[in-house]
Amino acid sequence: MSETKEIKKLGKIGFVTFGRIPDYNGYMGLSIGLESDHSSVVHSKLFHLGAIIWRKEYDHAIETIKEIYELLEEAKVNTIDELVGIPVEITYTQGWTLTLKGFRILTEVL
Repeated sequence: MSETKEIKKLGKIGFVTFGRIPDYNGYMGLSIGLESDHSSVVHSKLFHLGAIIWRKEYDHAIETIKEIYELLEEAKVNTIDELVGIPVEITYTQGWTLTLKGFRILTEVL
């Protein structure tokens, strides 16, 4: 069995989008491009509008909106386009592959 370890890298937010997902009818989502050391990874959250409209399932949409709000608060900005260039610490787990575990805004340098 492979041992996993946690790796942290400094980087920045390269792009942020929120909207409809092309080729995935009824889906909306948030995508955040994280850049570090000449590499990039995308953090994304998706939800299906049908689940909201017909089944009244709001959890994924509320989770996404809450994440956007918290990112804006931490970065001290008002819109998602203002997040581009904000410094972050990116955490990966490394086993057989390098996998995004999460990221945080480096509020201490803002």
